[in-house]
Amino acid sequence: MKNFIVSLFCFLLTYIASAQDISKNITQATTQGNAHSIMEYASNSIKMNILTQSNVYSKNQAEWVLKSFFDKHAVKSFTLQQKGSKEGDTFINGLLKTADGDYTIYYLIKNTNSIQEITIEEYDN
Repeated sequence: MKNFIVSLFCFLLTYIASAQDISKNITQATTQGNAHSIMEYASNSIKMNILTQSNVYSKNQAEWVLKSFFDKHAVKSFTLQQKGSKEGDTFINGLLKTADGDYTIYYLIKNTNSIQEITIEEYDN
């Protein structure tokens, strides 16, 4: 029983550290406007809400959609505003400043440690 508890504890620590690394890497990639690096953490199917468009895409399609957004809206900075967890899922919410305006970007990372949803909206002060 003691070995089970120790193993479970080690697993949970590894899982928590992994989720923190993913959040950090997604934040860095967003700061760089690097769609490819962001999509390294995406699930095979991902829901995307970008401005007025909403759809479910394959990982490759989602990368193209996100890259197109970053190409049209050159990233100046990304500021993490909120990060949290609920029921094993993690979310990242931040302010994306671009050459032509500011946007709120939201990532939902499921307990599988993969991005399930990305939402980008015009920033509303």
